[in-house]
Amino acid sequence: ILITNQSYGVPIANIEGDECLGGAYNNTARVWDNLTNLYPYYLPVYAGGNDGSVEYEASPAPGFDKLTTNSNSKNLLIVANAANVVLDGDTGVMTSAIINSGSSQGPTDDGRIKPDIAGLGTSIISTAPGNQYGTATGTSMASPNVAGSALLLQELYGNLNEDFMLSST
Repeated sequence: ILITNQSYGVPIANIEGDECLGGAYNNTARVWDNLTNLYPYYLPVYAGGNDGSVEYEASPAPGFDKLTTNSNSKNLLIVANAANVVLDGDTGVMTSAIINSGSSQGPTDDGRIKPDIAGLGTSIISTAPGNQYGTATGTSMASPNVAGSALLLQELYGNLNEDFMLSST
């Protein structure tokens, strides 16, 4: 396994209403980091969460400190939800994008910038109940986009080098 996608996370307020410690490097993050150290070619790609608009008392500033548990790890690729992506009509090159206001943001308590990367995750056409299609928005839509792109890069690297690329690359 080279790359996996996880489109789930722990919200800033859990089911009981108790607030999680946003930004904290906890045991869950440590376990994931230990796993990726054991398997240096394995890259877990995680949705960062959709708590960007949630306010809670422990937040140091409005809009910040919204990443929980595994999203504060050092070796996972944590994904934000990009919106309003503008492409140049002639070249197809992206000229601008913004982070969706609902996307969770860091930094971590030890000052690391998180999420690590953004992927288009706003108004994405996806499967829906009843054997239908619909649009969905969130980091759970952005994360598979990034994981798929990372796998294409892994494939290109393998074709050029006849080996796998380290996840840290």
